Amino acid sequence: MYTYEDLAKYDYFKGVDIEHALDSLTGVLARGYILGFAQKLIEDKVPFAMCIMDIDNFKLINDNYGHMAGDICLKILGDGFIKQVGNDGLVGRFGGDEFVILYLKATDYDSVHSFLASLYGNDKVVRRTHLLDNVITFVTGTCGCASYPQDANNYDDLFTKVDKALYRGKTKGRNCFIVYVDSKHRDIDVHRRDFTSLPILFDSIASQFSKNRTVDEIVKNVVDYITESLQLGMTFVVTVKDNKVISSQKRVPYYYDKEYVDVLKDVVKDQNIYASSDLKQLKDDSKRAMEYLTTNHIQSIIVAKIKVEDYFYGYLALYENKIIRIWQENDIALVMYVEKLLAMLFLLRMKK
Repeated sequence: MYTYEDLAKYDYFKGVDIEHALDSLTGVLARGYILGFAQKLIEDKVPFAMCIMDIDNFKLINDNYGHMAGDICLKILGDGFIKQVGNDGLVGRFGGDEFVILYLKATDYDSVHSFLASLYGNDKVVRRTHLLDNVITFVTGTCGCASYPQDANNYDDLFTKVDKALYRGKTKGRNCFIVYVDSKHRDIDVHRRDFTSLPILFDSIASQFSKNRTVDEIVKNVVDYITESLQLGMTFVVTVKDNKVISSQKRVPYYYDKEYVDVLKDVVKDQNIYASSDLKQLKDDSKRAMEYLTTNHIQSIIVAKIKVEDYFYGYLALYENKIIRIWQENDIALVMYVEKLLAMLFLLRMKK
C-alpha cells in the first residue's frame, strides 16, 4: 500500500489527501489520480510507458469462491504490482479487475518488454497461484502497453494505443502482454467491443420480463448493472413525479427533496446529459448545485434526463464521492443508452 512519502516525491501528489488518492481496497492509486498523473507527465513532457493489466476471467473467481476471495485476490495483485514496479513508476486501479501501471524508467521496446516480463511468472505477480481465503487458484492477466512520446504525443492517442495492444492480447487468448508496435497494431479496430456490455444488459432485462418482474425491479437491475460496469461510487434514478428514488446503494447520505431535484435540474440545464470530472466547472453555472454537491462530498458527476418523445420522467445520476473521476467517452455513451432504456421502461409502465 502506498504511503504519502511514496507519492510526495512527485510534485503532482504533494499536499494530496492520501485517503482520497488511494483505492480503498488495494492500496494502489485510485483511477482519477493515476490517470491524472499520466496526463501531468505528458503536460510536463516526461517520457513513460503506460500499461493496462486486465485480470483474466476475474468474474469466475467471484462466482466460484465469493466476492471476499475476489477482494483478497485484488489486494494481493495490488501489493505485487507495487513491489515489482518499486521506484520506477506508480500503479493505480483502473476498474474492477484492471490496473494501470505507469513505468518511468525506460520507454524503448526492449526495456518495456523486459519490465512486463518481470510481472509474469510463478514467483511474480500474474501467471502464478494465489491463496484466496483458503482457496488456491491460478491467476493470469492480459496487458497492453504503449509509450509517450514514442507511440503518441497526447493522452487520448496514448490511451487508444494501449487499448489496441490490450485488445490484441485478448484476441491472442489472454495470459500475455503486448507492447505496442505501430506497424503491427495501428490497424486494430477496438470500436467493435465498445458496447459489448449492452447485449448482456438487454439479455438480462429480457429474461426478467419472462419472469414477470415489475418495472421497478428491472430498473433496480439496470442501476446495479451500470454501477458495476463503470465501477461507480453511486448510481441513482430519480423520478420527478413523486421524488421516488431507486438506488443500487442502501447507505444513501442524501435527502431527496425538491432541493435535490432542483440541483439536478441546475446541473443538466437544457442539455440531455451533463458530465463533469471536476465540479469546479459548475462554479460559474450554478452556485447552488456546486454548494449542494460539494457539501455531500461528491467529486465527479454525470446527470442525464430520462425522457422519450414528449414524456419526461426524471434523472439518471452517476456519482464519484471519493475520487475525481476522468469520464471516458464510453462511459458517457453507455449512460446515454441506459437513459433511453429507462425511459422506455417508464413509458411501458405508464401505458399499461
